[in-house]
Amino acid sequence: RRKTSMTSRKVIIGIDGVPFSLLDELAEQGVMPCLRSLAGDGVFRPMLSSLPAVSAVSWSSIITGCNPGEHGIYGFTQMMPDTYTIAYPNYLSLKRPAFWQDETEPCVIINVPFTYPAQPMNGCHIAGFVAPRIEKAVYPYSELTAIESMGYRIDVDAAMAQQSDLALYNQLFETHARREEVADYLWEKYDPAVFMLVFTGSDRLGHFGWRHWEQQDHPDHDKFLEYFRRVDKTIERIAARLDADDTLIVISDHGMEASAHEVNLNAYLIEAGFLRLDEDKARKYDRIQEGSVAFALEDGRVHLNERGRYPRGSVEPGEQEALVAQLTEFLGQLQVNGEKIAGQVHRREDIYHGENASVAPHLVVEPNPSFKLVGRLTTALHQPSRLAGMHNEQAFILVKGPEAEQFVPEVPTVEDVVSILENCAGGKP
Repeated sequence: RRKTSMTSRKVIIGIDGVPFSLLDELAEQGVMPCLRSLAGDGVFRPMLSSLPAVSAVSWSSIITGCNPGEHGIYGFTQMMPDTYTIAYPNYLSLKRPAFWQDETEPCVIINVPFTYPAQPMNGCHIAGFVAPRIEKAVYPYSELTAIESMGYRIDVDAAMAQQSDLALYNQLFETHARREEVADYLWEKYDPAVFMLVFTGSDRLGHFGWRHWEQQDHPDHDKFLEYFRRVDKTIERIAARLDADDTLIVISDHGMEASAHEVNLNAYLIEAGFLRLDEDKARKYDRIQEGSVAFALEDGRVHLNERGRYPRGSVEPGEQEALVAQLTEFLGQLQVNGEKIAGQVHRREDIYHGENASVAPHLVVEPNPSFKLVGRLTTALHQPSRLAGMHNEQAFILVKGPEAEQFVPEVPTVEDVVSILENCAGGKP
């Protein structure tokens, strides 16, 4: 069934938290035969994630086609203006619209992370993680009853998934089945010109079960593969509905690798005298004292304690350049057991651009493999990682569509996805 006014469909399928290397190997092994066939007919290559490589930032760049300095999202948390209070931005915080927002043809958007609360659009939107209330995750609200009747889940129950590997896979398979059922229902009902579906179970599997992949003799290695077989079958079901002039893009937002250490940058800043805390205060960042020059938020974001921006800010504009240089050298030399923590320390002007770049972190530490960066206000420098897998910058993109080869850069980034979609489809989606 096709709308007569529709020239071609635009379809994006997301597999959250999956590196190119994993998908490439699964395709070659025959675990994902549909993906292997699509890759043979299209373009399949590594794609660079955002900095930092976290879903809030990368999916915001994917759906807007913009740099964080333009769309304004730098992580799952941010500091409220003129305070040390942590806020949690959401879809309403985006400074640029998602590519589907002004679409005149029907759209179906399912489970894209960081798109809560769902907003009015032409079609149906089910927001993804982080979505605390299903009632505000669905637009139009009239679809809520049908979606709930199918047992739809926004995410796996992380607490239950961590109890045992059996619980993890039960959660993954059931959540995937319910998401596929709802996707089929909405496709049939809306006959969308633009369709986007993201699987986030892959990210949870990477965090909790990465060793199941790396250790081929692990009892759950086959279950790990089975999850991706099911993802591949869903992709096959969707791809079978498309014509030769339609565009299909399969992507991840970032990659995954083994995690050995959690490194607390604030503890290192405290030890070196860059950060001073009031031990008598219980609230987290409100403990920052006068004389502090820098603090870290999660995922390696380091901010100068600027005077005029924070209540006890001490860094004057004229001091910033010297402090950034000093911190860059300091962070770049940090080690755990003789291994350097930082693969690279990025200055904000080198990675962010746009009208919102002035609120970006001054530095972003990109860790070496096995080091996960956290922002706790404790003096414990590092500890063994609580998760099996951690994010890295190696995402992937697969494009099958008219003249895809000429529209996919040799080294694509998450910011290129919208333009690739526009160009392959022959016009703005």
